[in-house]
Amino acid sequence: MIKLNLLPDVKLNFQRARRLRARITGVAIVTTAASVGAVVLIVSYVYGVQKLQLDALNKNIASNTAKFSAIPEVNKYLTLQRQLEKIDALHEGKNDFSRLLDFLPALNPAPPNSARITNIELQAGDESIGTSPILKLKGEVADYTALNTFVDTLRNAQLLYGGETDKLFDSVEVVTSALEDSQQGGKVVSFDITTSYNPQAFLFANKDVRINVPNIITTQSTQAAPSVFGESTVREGEEN
Repeated sequence: MIKLNLLPDVKLNFQRARRLRARITGVAIVTTAASVGAVVLIVSYVYGVQKLQLDALNKNIASNTAKFSAIPEVNKYLTLQRQLEKIDALHEGKNDFSRLLDFLPALNPAPPNSARITNIELQAGDESIGTSPILKLKGEVADYTALNTFVDTLRNAQLLYGGETDKLFDSVEVVTSALEDSQQGGKVVSFDITTSYNPQAFLFANKDVRINVPNIITTQSTQAAPSVFGESTVREGEEN
């Protein structure tokens, strides 16, 4: 049997377009329905499941807080715990003043210019109130030449720590000096010296801290001048 398609081409194309539109519409409806379903699920989770979880967590936190609050003297334990957490930092920031026992022999000139220290006063500085670290030395030397040498040794002493080299003392001041009778007979020069020292010298966190004293000759010491307040210094080999 022979079938003949008597529909015009225009009508045939129209029917094809209508079927294609129906398919596209169906896919769009399915996609929209799936999107709406996904949004509904997300909203349900956010405002439903997640809210229930948050409420449960808040209740758990409140319950545990109540339990901890009921423990006798719990605030003392919490305070102690916070202090323990800061111990390492405080340990690194503390001072090791025992190093002074190693520093003094290096700072004391060789005889006959050596000093006999009779009193030491060491004060740690506090930046929060603007105070500087202070080292006070009292003692006696054989004469003013020895005192000049000792003062210049302090002024030129270097502090070595962690690959750094700084001045050990920011300032050195002879507060008093006087010629007095020695208990062993003869005369000695007593002195009272106040210095402002570098706080890095005693900081516990700094390791392998050392003192270096440059080999110098003071102009006043060479000339045996009685004054101890001069600043002039020259190195060995330089002209005065």
